[in-house]
Amino acid sequence: MDCDDLKKQTAIKALKPGIHYRPGTRRPYRKAPADFAERYKQWGYTRDLSEYFGCNDYTIRRWIDECGGDELRAARSAVSGLIYQKRRSRYPTYTEAVAAIMRGEEVPAIPRRVPHHRSNRRNDDLYRLAIDRGYRLRFSQVRREADECYYSLTNQLGLRVRDPAPAPEVRAWLEREPVVQR
Repeated sequence: MDCDDLKKQTAIKALKPGIHYRPGTRRPYRKAPADFAERYKQWGYTRDLSEYFGCNDYTIRRWIDECGGDELRAARSAVSGLIYQKRRSRYPTYTEAVAAIMRGEEVPAIPRRVPHHRSNRRNDDLYRLAIDRGYRLRFSQVRREADECYYSLTNQLGLRVRDPAPAPEVRAWLEREPVVQR
């Protein structure tokens, strides 16, 4: 047995079967509830979903994968009318990692924290208006009955200067404020 075979065997022994080597997908601690798929299709990935089931975001992501993954996301897309794009992690699964090691390739190490990329904002011009006036706009919530986004404003110290309100009210309030000199 040469040195390369020994390295391959050591690397494979370090991997544990049953664990996905992608961030946020660890061994399940709690099984997906029976009505999870229906609630996800109805509400989407929202705060209502996590509050209803009393769990965190990692658990919801795992449950989505357990209940069909991309098929469930596509079903939610059909209900909501929003465009669905299939996602693929850049990190290998257990079987992909073993196959890469057997081929003699190096398997990339997974960083402890994967950076989150900011999604496109719903109301980008309102954010810019708030910055011009010297405030920071914070998304607060979506009211289901009116299907309207609520925003709050904070000053540069992070102190709230305006309670959550719909975007038109926040815009009217900001337009009355003077522009900050830079």
